[in-house]
Formats: sequence, structure tokens, C-alpha cells
Amino acid sequence: TGSIQLDVLKVCSEQIDNSQMSSNIYDPNSKIVSALIPDMAVGDIVHIKITRKTTKARMPNFFADIFGLETSSPIFNLRYVISGPESLPLKSIVTRDAEALNVEFSETHENGRINYCWEVKNAPQAFPEPNMPAMYSCVGRCIVSTAKNWEEISKWYWELCEEPLNAITPAMEEEVKTLVAGTEEKSPERLLKVFTYVSQKIRYMGVTTETVAPGYEPHPVSMTFENKHGVCRDKAALLVTMLRLAGFNSYPVLIMVGEKLDAEVPITFFNHAVVAVQFDDSEEYVLMDPTNESTAEIFPEYLCEKSYLVAKPDGEKLKLSPSIDYHKNMVSIKTSARLEIAKDGANLLSDCHTTIDFKG
Repeated sequence: TGSIQLDVLKVCSEQIDNSQMSSNIYDPNSKIVSALIPDMAVGDIVHIKITRKTTKARMPNFFADIFGLETSSPIFNLRYVISGPESLPLKSIVTRDAEALNVEFSETHENGRINYCWEVKNAPQAFPEPNMPAMYSCVGRCIVSTAKNWEEISKWYWELCEEPLNAITPAMEEEVKTLVAGTEEKSPERLLKVFTYVSQKIRYMGVTTETVAPGYEPHPVSMTFENKHGVCRDKAALLVTMLRLAGFNSYPVLIMVGEKLDAEVPITFFNHAVVAVQFDDSEEYVLMDPTNESTAEIFPEYLCEKSYLVAKPDGEKLKLSPSIDYHKNMVSIKTSARLEIAKDGANLLSDCHTTIDFKG
């Protein structure tokens, strides 16, 4: 019947996100806020207001977001508001399940700013299921971006990586010459030798201290080569440079290890970096993941059918990594058994043999 105003500073605590440590990464800028609401009872309603201010975007003059309009709890009323300058309007907007949720959308202009507002009332509870995709990819949601197309993001990442990729040292050039000695130009053997060096000789480890675009900006390839360690974007950058020295057309790649991205709206929500090689006679890319130190393949199966973006000077569209032929990645189980009949008529299992054949 009444409402209780909570002291946010007393019920919330700010912590460094320790989930990153499982990946051997330490980023002091990645933080979480946890809140404990006391004396909650069935039927109580929690009113949460969140204001998010971006003071420095990874990609300059860029904003994008994915906001769920349904959650695992029922929603009485939800308002999602974006306020930005008229000089930086949202150029790509998609609302999933807008009709089913009766989403009310409005856009107003005031004092040189644009205010976008989505409102949903009485949204039913979304129930998680075992092994389901991420909740945000299954429910009604807004996806917005100030970018008009994926080419803008592709060109931005190319420019971000260009200087680190060009930090070539004589020792690096000599290492590539040694690796490719005796191999044919642009042959699979030559490509594999360079890939194997970066995947196995460069340890996966890193500390995120970048200032331009933390989490996306690779270290200079000279640093990664000399220190013999780096995270995915560092190893990918080094492999791109070493492949170029070996005569291949190679490019850094952003990839989303998770649900497919909404292709209509260009965003920077990627969580991994790999490498693409393009041969002169093909429009397709050969993808490689140098973070895999013991794989039999240059591109692991768990990265199949994932959204990826190749960084190129003229830009590139969002693509989907190819799936493998299921015949190459099957498990077949063969069981043979022999039954004997006892004198009293009972069936006795006298022998059983099972063979499991792993492929892939």
C-alpha cells in the first residue's frame, strides 16, 4: 500500500568484475554494481531508474545499444529513453516484437536534442528454458545505432589497428623468413606454419591498459612478438602482420562468440578477435583463430555460424562464419551383444561390446 525509498549508497556496492579472471585477463575498468534489497515479499514491485552517460565511446561519435523489453520477471511499466544531440541522430533502429508487446514509440526534438522513447506496459514474464540461447536474443528488444551501416564500423576498426599492425621489427621479418623457408607462395603449408607459430608460441595473457578503445585496441605487434604473450586482439594483430610478411592478404576480424547479431543494426558488440585471409581469386575469407593453441583446425567448430566483421580500409558488411560438414564432426556408437538362454528359460547377457568412433 505504500512505497519505500532506498538509500542507494547503503544497499549497493561497486566491485571489479572478477569473471574476467577466468580468461586470464585483468581489466580494472570493468566494474559491476550489486544491490541488496531488504525485506522483499511476494507481490512487491521494484522501481528501478537507470541513467547511463557515455563520456568516451570506443568508437568516436558513436552510440549503440540493445535493450530488452521483456525479462524473467513480469514488467508493470517500462520506459526506455535515449537523449542525444541532433547532430548525432540514431540512423538505425529496430524494435523486435513491437506489435506483440504493444510498444509505444515517440520521438521529440527540444533544445537541440532528440529524445527517443519506448514504453511497454504489462509485459508478461519470460521463462528461461534449459540450454536456451541468451535471453536478450529471444525476447522483444530495441537495437539502436548512430551508424548507418556495418562498413562504418569496419573502417573504424581498420584505422584503429593500422598503426599497431605496422610496428614491424627486423626480428619479426627474420622469423617469418625462417618459418616459410621451402614452402610455396600462398600455399596452405605456408599459411599453417605462420598460424602455428602465433597460436603456440604466443601465450594467451594480457592486462587491459589501453586508453583509445579498451578491449578492442591491439598492442603494437612488436610488443606482442617480443613479450611472447597477448590476448585475442593482440595475437590476431600479430598473425595478420606475419601473414602479410609471408605474402598473404590478411585482415583483423571482430567476431561475436554467442548469439547472432541483428544484421539490420550496426553495433560494436563483439567479444573476440580472429583473422581473415582473402585469396586473389575468391570473394570469401579463410578464418583463423590464433588463440587456439592445440586445435587440429585453424578455425574451431565452436566459432561456426557466428557474426563477424572484417576490418578493411573501404569497409565490409557483417558476415556469418561458415558451418562445417557434419560428416567431419560426428560420433558414431556401435554396440554388439550376445544373449544366451539358460535351462530355466531366462535370458542371460553373456557378452556386450561397444565401440565409440570420434571424428573431428
